This record gives sequence, C-alpha cells and structure tokens, in this order.
Amino acid sequence: TVTENEFLALPVYDGTTKVGEIRDFPYYGNDADARLSVDERTARLFLVHYMGAITAEHPKVVALSELCRTLTDAGIRCVLYVSPVDWGDGVKALGPRFLRQVRQNIATVRSVVPARNTVFLDLSEDLRPEQFSSEPKPTVHLSQSGRLHVAGKVAAALERWSGEGKAGR
Repeated sequence: TVTENEFLALPVYDGTTKVGEIRDFPYYGNDADARLSVDERTARLFLVHYMGAITAEHPKVVALSELCRTLTDAGIRCVLYVSPVDWGDGVKALGPRFLRQVRQNIATVRSVVPARNTVFLDLSEDLRPEQFSSEPKPTVHLSQSGRLHVAGKVAAALERWSGEGKAGR
C-alpha cells in the first residue's frame, strides 16, 4: 500500500528530465491550482500522465515482457493493445512533442514483447478528442463510439488471428 505522502512524493518526468513531484502538480477539483488557466492545468495533466519516458528496464515493462514470454512459451497466445490516447488534446496542450513521447513509449513497450504468439495493437491514435467522454482532460474514458471502435478493432484482430491459425504482429 502506498500512503498519500508517498504518492505525492513520486517524481514527475518530462522525457527523462525530472520536473518535480506529484505534489507540485495539483489538479482536479479542490486541488486544482486556481491561479492556472484551464489550458495550463490541462497541459500539466498531460505532462504528469504521458510525458515521462518509459524504459525497457522499468519494472512494469519487465514484468509484461516476462508474462508474455511465459505465456507464449506455454503455447498461449497474447493479445495486447494500447488504449486510445486523447492525442488531439495532448498536441493542443503540449505541441508535437506529446505525440513523439507517446510514440517512443509505445515503441519501447512493443520492443520487449515477443513476436511469436502475440498480437500487439496500437490504438493510441485511433480516436478523435470528441470520442473521449468526460472532463477534465486528459481522460481515458471513451464515449460510446470510442468503445465501439476499440471493441471492433480488437474483435477484427482476433478474427484474423484465429483464421490464420498462428500468431501475427
């Protein structure tokens, strides 16, 4: 269990540069810094949630790699997908560097996933901002059309894969 104080002390990165701790980035509701405009608060949220560089050595990336290898070694197919990201609002808030960092992080994760018996779907840039359902931004909550899109893409990949009788990537 992580205490609130431990959570607030977690580092925030912009790429590989530490830019503060969670406590330095108040957001949402009563914690929102009233001196900041909505656009500034949105930019800070995208920074906290998306702009840290992910490395292949990150414990969660290592665990994902090990899980996929264990499953594929046992002959079990892995289906992984990157959830849609509100990239339109991310670019609006932080400029083109937002997409560069998201793409780099996805490439890092993809690089540690075994190709054999694995489907890796990158849906990160599939949706438009209006296909996300709630405020404040950024959000991972999809509208009905966003959910239908993701479900359709995953179902289509599974159908193609099962029709092949072997793994695809």
